[in-house]
Amino acid sequence: MQGRLTDSEWERITEFARTPMHERTPEQLVPEDTDVGNAPGEDE
Repeated sequence: MQGRLTDSEWERITEFARTPMHERTPEQLVPEDTDVGNAPGEDE
């Protein structure tokens, strides 16, 4: 892990913080180009 946050990471964090608590999902913090599927080795 890097020691500093990128501009896009700050943007995601800010967007998450501005979203009403009842609408927040952890996936909002994951970069868009990241696959948020099954863990490695798990079948679909």
